[in-house]
Amino acid sequence: MKRLHKEIEEDLRSGKFIDRLESINNELTSLSFWGTEPTLTLPILEKWIPEIFVRFPKLEAIMFSTSLLAYPERIVNFGRALVGRNIRYEIQISVDGPSEITDKNRSPGGAERIKKNFQILVQELNKLHLGELKIQMMFKSTHSIENIKYLNSTDGAFDRYFDYFEDLFRIFDKYNKSENIALNRGGYCSTLVVPGKYTTEDGKEFAKYCREFHRRGKRTAYTHRLQRLFSYSEDIFKKRQFSCSGGDSNIGVENEYHICHRTYYLNQQGYVDSILSTDIENWDVSHFERGIIDFIRDNYIVSAEDFTRWQYVLRGYHDFWSFSLGSVAAMMKELALSNQVDEIYLYDDQLLQLFSIYINQALSCPMENLLNTGSIHIQILSMLRMFGNGAFQEIVRTL
Repeated sequence: MKRLHKEIEEDLRSGKFIDRLESINNELTSLSFWGTEPTLTLPILEKWIPEIFVRFPKLEAIMFSTSLLAYPERIVNFGRALVGRNIRYEIQISVDGPSEITDKNRSPGGAERIKKNFQILVQELNKLHLGELKIQMMFKSTHSIENIKYLNSTDGAFDRYFDYFEDLFRIFDKYNKSENIALNRGGYCSTLVVPGKYTTEDGKEFAKYCREFHRRGKRTAYTHRLQRLFSYSEDIFKKRQFSCSGGDSNIGVENEYHICHRTYYLNQQGYVDSILSTDIENWDVSHFERGIIDFIRDNYIVSAEDFTRWQYVLRGYHDFWSFSLGSVAAMMKELALSNQVDEIYLYDDQLLQLFSIYINQALSCPMENLLNTGSIHIQILSMLRMFGNGAFQEIVRTL
């Protein structure tokens, strides 16, 4: 990884990444930096900001996601380089709650370190004369099934979870005096660790977890996704409006196009070999198998010469979904018959249809589908178990 990081740094220093972006779309309105921790490379990217705006004059937003475990000053310096421009500077902060969750998921002492760095970030950003620059911050929590079970079974755990985010909100209110800086206060609306191995019992735990959120008058991130389907129901037939941007917006190192930012390193043999030689259980690599990786490399990490063929294949994922809807409905009936999901899906066809639309429109991950089923169109069984044991009914009840 250290060698790869040096190669990435050199690629960014050269400015080649701007050429690659421009070769695909010189009318970009939004630019996001993904992969590892962006604060490691922000000082390099900062030097290219003037050139970025020359090449992409329609740019309206620059965004990245950070753990905020270190380098808040780099985020401030990057903002300083944007001062005066009429754009949005969007900062997503990944934090999973109090120390018993964040420290386990990310780094010992991480929860308190993030809190301190957040205060520094807000204070220092307030010292800038922003002009037309708008800064939008938000928190993003991600919970594993272990985190969910802990919250469900431990006295006071949910109270401490919500209190942690309330503390962060209070820090923002205390130190922010700028009308140009805003905070999205839905950070406690967690998402799941990318699914892969969820069981029927995990689905029941998740339903209990959702029920507790709703009992407290809170919404999960998944409620928002269902609401979005109803809000844009007139366009429900346009799957692309709801599906992820897989294949449309991910450019990796070495002038290659990727179906997902999770594949950025899969064409690096040294990285793949190092992963396959260990018994690592990291969520992003736990399903790595040589054949699947080779299949993804051959078909979903492509050069410019293969770009048209690749886009044609992915249009099938984004624009056509009769097969995906039917396959989810069929799998749910089979799972219900084998007692792996709630039996309601055997006789409530309306709920089954809504569930199928929701899974395919609001939750589908083509990369996860590839890792588990070998097809971008076939949903994974663990996702159906996770939402099919009471959680989806809980989400529906909140609307």
